[in-house]
Amino acid sequence: MLRPPANTLLAIYNRDEWDDLRQLCDDLPGTYDEWLADVQSGLQEMELTYDGVTKVMLRADQIRLLYNARGRCITLKERLRLAHRLHLETRTIATRH
Repeated sequence: MLRPPANTLLAIYNRDEWDDLRQLCDDLPGTYDEWLADVQSGLQEMELTYDGVTKVMLRADQIRLLYNARGRCITLKERLRLAHRLHLETRTIATRH
């Protein structure tokens, strides 16, 4: 497997929130297991591993804030932007301590 670039981020979700997430993001697969299989397949195609990428957990409440602000379902592109922003915020906080 190739070593991923340092900036490879993967937005991940909590299985327990899947039904809520599906209401907020109509492009997600029907089940968490389908989503996970899609992720694993995509990583394999890119010759990356799940453990080899930086994962950013997106919670339903965070996505709901965007949903309420926009008045529509949140796209993959918007979720990736959110994951990137959260990752940068976490890194900034960590470097201040």
